[in-house]
Amino acid sequence: MSIIDESYEKFHSIGSKLPINYAKNDENHLPPWININQIQRIRSLYKQYSYSLFMAHITGLLVLIFNPFIYKTLNATGKSKNLVTLFYRYYYTAKFVRDWYKNKIWVKGDCSYETIQLVKNMHANVSDKQNEGKIVNKDIMEISCADMTITQWAFIGLLVLYPEKVGFSTKREDIELVIHFWAVIGYMLGIEDEYNLCIGNLDTVRQRCQIIMENDQRPYVKNFDKDSAKMVEKILISLNQFVIGAKFKPFIKYIFDMMNIEKSLPITMNRMDMFIYRVLMYILQNLYFNYVIIRFLINQYYELVWFVLKSKTVQQYIANRLRKMDQSMN
Repeated sequence: MSIIDESYEKFHSIGSKLPINYAKNDENHLPPWININQIQRIRSLYKQYSYSLFMAHITGLLVLIFNPFIYKTLNATGKSKNLVTLFYRYYYTAKFVRDWYKNKIWVKGDCSYETIQLVKNMHANVSDKQNEGKIVNKDIMEISCADMTITQWAFIGLLVLYPEKVGFSTKREDIELVIHFWAVIGYMLGIEDEYNLCIGNLDTVRQRCQIIMENDQRPYVKNFDKDSAKMVEKILISLNQFVIGAKFKPFIKYIFDMMNIEKSLPITMNRMDMFIYRVLMYILQNLYFNYVIIRFLINQYYELVWFVLKSKTVQQYIANRLRKMDQSMN
């Protein structure tokens, strides 16, 4: 049972003061409850819905930045200070997640297993540095157990709550497959079972996601902190170098509409912004959601994008463009 099922207040008050035990799963890297037959299907499902999975993940991560505790941690690492560092940060995040879907995270030595260990070690280093001198169970920890649960929400929360709005399958077995996949990744990253958002069936996990939405994500987005919004805008500028339609104002409207935030938009949309928003929604929630051939074509396009992005020359070209944009903004 998740601690969220007992009490959300308890989840926050206890979980925020507990760091992740990164050494816990060094010997047994897979959880005892893993369903190998189920998780092996993830590659086939990813092949069908790679674009909508990417959209669900990146939108959830943008929502996460409005959480002041997560924003503070991200800002302190120095990897979000300008457009170039943000490009590399989110390029590698997206690349690692794509590798996890396409390869065998359950096999030691596989490239996807190795990148999970890399992420785990990066988290451990940041945690050790930012929590130096703090007392467990007394002080608020950076990258705490509660933080990692909420980060899991960023990857799967919107997909679980609104699959059709991110263009994903509404079949129970497909959503539960993604949930189980992220439960295993959570375990491999050191999340204790009682803080693992994704252990359980669809109804249970959906209820937890709704609780986190109501208590954390929606209030923080509604508050619309200016510093967080600025970071979100810079992330989208960097992503727009390889993601068509990754524009700040249309994405903010997308987030507000999806999360049913009953508040006037904190930004002003012009005609071009509304056009981009409507085209993006029509493609994602109508064409991509309903037509196999459209899903195939869009997925193939983004496979081509990833192939091109492997080139260090292309990455350097994008970095140089972003560096000039940074200079013009300062």
